[in-house]
Amino acid sequence: MKFLIDENLPPRLAAWLSALGHDAIHVAQCGLLGAGDGAVAELSAREGRIIVTQDADFERPIEGVRALRLGLGNAPTAALIAWLSPRLEATLARFESGDAVVILEA
Repeated sequence: MKFLIDENLPPRLAAWLSALGHDAIHVAQCGLLGAGDGAVAELSAREGRIIVTQDADFERPIEGVRALRLGLGNAPTAALIAWLSPRLEATLARFESGDAVVILEA
């Protein structure tokens, strides 16, 4: 799957997803650091990327945009990855079955 990691999450999350075989980039890699939600959503829709964020602004469906909201709060990157790892397969299945927005709560 293709992912776009929002600026409120660490770039290492993109590296971890890439190591698992996904196409994952951080907004900093595409010049969107500090950009508004509209620019992030536009790139997501254009490239077919799932936005991974902690931002509740993406909880409401936006035409052509898929989003994964992580409700873990502030956590070190290692803790974030350890929390997401056992949830990732089921989360990807939800997107594959057509969900546009998936919210994972701690």
